[in-house]
Amino acid sequence: MTEQYIREFITHEESIPAEERPFYHMNCAENLLRSAARQYDLDVPEEMFRIVIPYGAGMQTQNTCGALLGALGAIGLLYSEEKPSKDLKMKAAVRAYVRRFQDEFGSLACAAVKPAFQDERRTCTPVKVRAGQLLDEVVTDIDAIYADYLKETGQ
Repeated sequence: MTEQYIREFITHEESIPAEERPFYHMNCAENLLRSAARQYDLDVPEEMFRIVIPYGAGMQTQNTCGALLGALGAIGLLYSEEKPSKDLKMKAAVRAYVRRFQDEFGSLACAAVKPAFQDERRTCTPVKVRAGQLLDEVVTDIDAIYADYLKETGQ
């Protein structure tokens, strides 16, 4: 499960000497995308992970949660198709993931999610872990999610 990789990345970061840790910190978005890439054996070039780094801390403004955005990046890699395509499966997965995230955390905003779900050390580990679990649920349920999406949208 993606959770295993999320925790491995966090454990690795915690093994780095405290004074060096800020140089190696992996924010929520990067952690989610890297973990999903490992879990789902996605061929992601190393430099591509830098694309999601700005999404951490709610795009550095406490807006949309970085964990959500990193997971959506993974969904894009998993379900977007080469053009020409309507990307219907990707759209279905995104809608399902966003709904589940909203239901789980009560918000999509970092400013609301972070203080409500941080652990006792004031880290977002619980958010990362649960966001990864939600991603795994969507991947597992994708056939039913896609069928429901097609019915809802009349595709």
